[in-house]
Amino acid sequence: MLTIIFAWSTTLLTTLLAPKNTLWTASSVHGFIMSFFSLTWFLIQDSAPSNNLFLMDRLSSPLAILTCWLFPLTLLASQNKLSKEPLSRQRMYIANATTLQLTTLLAFTTSDLMLFFIFFEASLIPTMIIITRWGAQER
Repeated sequence: MLTIIFAWSTTLLTTLLAPKNTLWTASSVHGFIMSFFSLTWFLIQDSAPSNNLFLMDRLSSPLAILTCWLFPLTLLASQNKLSKEPLSRQRMYIANATTLQLTTLLAFTTSDLMLFFIFFEASLIPTMIIITRWGAQER
């Protein structure tokens, strides 16, 4: 579990360091690779605690897999509209989507109810930023 969380965290680094012409490709490919690795969570039959804080069971594994798959699909869906914006806004969108994905993944895989609420509330901040900045309809 820690490996997957660390790998998703490196997407932020990819977003900051990728050149303009490979920003969307690198982020999408990185997201799809991690999504394919998350498919191994379907094989979990019983609860599989990776440590005292994170737990993967029959209920949390489909939610975590769905979370991992939504990130690259969101990037593919928004690439056409956001490619016309300045590079800094493109990077900010991908960084917010990565933060949203990471906090949601942490919320679904935590074993403590208090940590679930903390990570869920933390996921509302990038959600609000994405909706207020890029969610407006064209006029």
